[in-house]
Amino acid sequence: MILVTKDGERKVAVEGRSLEQIALALGVLPDSHIFLMEGRPVPMTAVPADADRVRALPVASGG
Repeated sequence: MILVTKDGERKVAVEGRSLEQIALALGVLPDSHIFLMEGRPVPMTAVPADADRVRALPVASGG
């Protein structure tokens, strides 16, 4: 799988792990990102395929 973040792209072996497990292993905080595959939000419990490309968009809030 390829994970695209604001810092660039990383190729990651999925090995049956969920998006949440992969993100945490890479130091990407799942609670502060929305994960998209083909432009659509994906739940953190999803297990991507090795050929998938996932984009991690940081979420900002404030007042």
